Amino acid sequence: MRLRSRSTARGVSTALSYVLTLTISVVLVSGLMVAAGGFVSDEHARVTETELDVIGNRLAAGIESVDCVASDGGKTSVNATV
Repeated sequence: MRLRSRSTARGVSTALSYVLTLTISVVLVSGLMVAAGGFVSDEHARVTETELDVIGNRLAAGIESVDCVASDGGKTSVNATV
């Protein structure tokens, strides 16, 4: 039976501990990045939808204003830019 020296076993334990800690940290950070990416994507879609809703409401208000002016029976001209 051959005995190992304590210093060699301790060195392997330290290196193994370092590698395991580094691996676990990388996995956790990767998970956080994936979760944050999904959150940002959902938030971007919601902001885009809200902005399109605001633009649609402004356009509808402009059309309503033109309709009110045109209902007076006069000759009118309106320019709109989107």
